Amino acid sequence: MRIARFRQLAVALLVLGATPAWADDDGDCYGTWDLGKPSSIGVASVTAKPRLNFIKSASEQKSCPADTAACRQRAYVVTGDSVVTLGTRGAFTCAVFIGPKGRAAAGWAPTASLASKQLPGAIRLDDWLGEWSGGPEQTIRIKRGPKPGVLSVSGDATFGALDPARVRRGAVNIGEFAGDASPKGALINLTTDETGGSRDAFEPQESQNCSVRMLHLGALMLVEDNFNCGGLNVTFTGGYRRK
Repeated sequence: MRIARFRQLAVALLVLGATPAWADDDGDCYGTWDLGKPSSIGVASVTAKPRLNFIKSASEQKSCPADTAACRQRAYVVTGDSVVTLGTRGAFTCAVFIGPKGRAAAGWAPTASLASKQLPGAIRLDDWLGEWSGGPEQTIRIKRGPKPGVLSVSGDATFGALDPARVRRGAVNIGEFAGDASPKGALINLTTDETGGSRDAFEPQESQNCSVRMLHLGALMLVEDNFNCGGLNVTFTGGYRRK
């Protein structure tokens, strides 16, 4: 079980009305992030051999995080895998592995089993281009925009499209957005409104507009939205890989 679904974490945040955060003071690693604070996010390579099992959070088992058999998850990464790092607690780092198809697994990892990787320097406009997958129900497409320094960004997401029963009864929820944005280094902020307009900004859920922000991490991209970009439980929040 190398990959676990990430969408459940995003849905839980939506239900609770919570702001994404990587962890809490009680020893939980949620595997979500706040792209308003990109300096706290990094990338590391797994050095443990032959594999490294993620460690449970304290809410799953009171004695965790700890490097014990009782605290080890079934989900694991292997030597050389890249993980997104979101912060540390004692001897452990909150880490997220984003699989080839965009699915993700998250948990604590012993910091000594990770080697920090240098992030790309200047992100060029061409580095954003392409189709990015956040899993079977999330796709973001980025192409050159109408003016120099501008990108045209669009996305489609669903909730329930993989559930045959929901499909049969027409209960699949959908979401989409499209607009032009000017990247600021490794970060894109994009808000679209009902008039079809777009601007370089990220607005909170209370605004009712669809807002998305994206952080470029080389081969990976992290995305966070404000839960206003589609039907119930639809979100673009997640980790993406270029298709």
